[in-house]
Amino acid sequence: MKIPILLTLLIIFASYLYTLAKGKIEASKYLSKDVQYGPFTIKASGKGMVDKQSGVVNYANVTYEILYEGQPVVFPDAAKDKNGATFFSAVYTLPDAPNSTLLVCGSGKYLVFLNKGVPAVEEIPNIGIIQFLDSQTSQPGPQLELIWTDEASDLEHLDSIQGGRYLLVSKHSMIDLQTHKIWEINKDSEYLENYAFPAPINGALAFSPDQKSIVFHAE
Repeated sequence: MKIPILLTLLIIFASYLYTLAKGKIEASKYLSKDVQYGPFTIKASGKGMVDKQSGVVNYANVTYEILYEGQPVVFPDAAKDKNGATFFSAVYTLPDAPNSTLLVCGSGKYLVFLNKGVPAVEEIPNIGIIQFLDSQTSQPGPQLELIWTDEASDLEHLDSIQGGRYLLVSKHSMIDLQTHKIWEINKDSEYLENYAFPAPINGALAFSPDQKSIVFHAE
């Protein structure tokens, strides 16, 4: 029984190598592109994979570096790799903010913006699921899941997150994009009056007119 299985695996592997050789070649070096967003320069780098038939280039091992006036933006030590460098696996623009604001994701997640002409960095805890609280007639819109990989279809495009002013992050933080202020909400997942807070599969249900209260399902 082992021989047919082995032969089958060898055939599959040979077919994979043939398909890889026929369809794609890997670039011999990393490519970099500079993307300008307001005062910030986002340096995107990745290894190109060129489809021989279509000529389409995709990128793997993609990383992003944030620069201001030609110098790297300073992040907390927790955001740095073992060599002391600061690179991120995803960068999003936040067009609803009054000035150029970025959400960057890697080993840490941060808001990046200018405060009195100087780059400011604010850490965002527990990011994963996001939801605008005021995107549908001042009420919560759908939940969105942020999933980032080390692959990209091009290095010159940044995805945007937009839809409102108040952004709920993983049901434990709310960001006011107008002021960049971050409020933590029940960060230890404690019970609230004997109710679990909130039920994991549900996002916010309602947002009060004074922007001080959020309604969730309870368990």
